[in-house]
Amino acid sequence: MNNLIALGVKNENNKIVVSSRIVAENFEKRHDNVLRDIEDIIEGDLLKIEEIKTEQYFISSTYQDPRNREYPEYLLTRDGFTLLTMGYTGEKAMRFKVAYINEFNRMEAALKPKSQLDILRAAIDQIELAQKEAKEAKQIATTAKNTIENIKDTIIQTDEDWRKWVNSQISRMAFHNKDYREKRNESYQLLEERARCRLSIRLDNLKERLAAAGVKKTEINGANYMDVIESDVRLKEIYTAIVKEMAIKYVA
Repeated sequence: MNNLIALGVKNENNKIVVSSRIVAENFEKRHDNVLRDIEDIIEGDLLKIEEIKTEQYFISSTYQDPRNREYPEYLLTRDGFTLLTMGYTGEKAMRFKVAYINEFNRMEAALKPKSQLDILRAAIDQIELAQKEAKEAKQIATTAKNTIENIKDTIIQTDEDWRKWVNSQISRMAFHNKDYREKRNESYQLLEERARCRLSIRLDNLKERLAAAGVKKTEINGANYMDVIESDVRLKEIYTAIVKEMAIKYVA
């Protein structure tokens, strides 16, 4: 029952009010009868004796139905609501009265100016919340980075010693004619022929897997044939044998 949507209590120009239509609906009364009750109060002696403005209790307003036709309604302040429902009896009516009064109190308290201490406490709470969120974001980023690195390491298995050995052998082969790239390309060509594979296609597939794993674009672009070869045990064994054969051919 204390649902804001069901109760319909709202802030209208810094006044906490509720529509006479919603009151009529919740108290199971016809809206025209509720309007009549409000107008009886306005035209009666009570407000005249108090010498207070009607708007402190009831604010005249209008609403539009689904067909855009305009009808009258009143916006009730807490005091107006109390005056109107004073004569509404029964257990259900009493429950609604209590629910409405509690909601009026809650929303009016939220509008009251806060003390300097309350403002300071709210500021401190906001700072602490921001720090907590920043810390959690940093932890999430760190976890994500570690996860990506683990995935990358799983996809690209790097044996630094093996790569150093391959590079040193290629360098020795190219020592005389100074054409390092030619010897490297020759080794790849021999691998494709012997293993019956296309390194370029396998490299594209590797880059797709890295992208799907969330690896940075710069690292994806840095992937090469050696990564492809090293990620496949069979290719690595064949390529190792080819490098040894070429070393014997060109260096020995």
